[in-house]
Amino acid sequence: MNSSMHKFLVALGGVIVAGCSQISGGEIADCVSEMLDVQIVRMDENNQRFFVVPNDSAQIKVTAADDVNHCFESSPWKDNWSVSVFSASQYAGYKDEKNIIQYHKDGAWSKAYLAEIDGVNKTVTYSPAI
Repeated sequence: MNSSMHKFLVALGGVIVAGCSQISGGEIADCVSEMLDVQIVRMDENNQRFFVVPNDSAQIKVTAADDVNHCFESSPWKDNWSVSVFSASQYAGYKDEKNIIQYHKDGAWSKAYLAEIDGVNKTVTYSPAI
């Protein structure tokens, strides 16, 4: 990971957000948003994935997957969820989507894909497309 990427990624552990048990889809989004200090750009219910962008353009607080996992504990997503973190909302999507393909020419999409939080394996992968 290059030094400019380090400016965007800051590990944050031990954060506890109250009120995330027995929650609905909107409440899950609120919990994830608060936990990671991100804006939810999009939610893919079929693949149980959130696409998010950091609220602070200088850095993102990506916590251990175990810490954000509690947002999903009482939801149908509890066993299979993920969060994709992008530097800007126009990049937030799957690499093969029609509106995203244009960002592959100069590598902008892969550079903008800052982190992937995998709820199945409880891992965080930085720069998953590079």
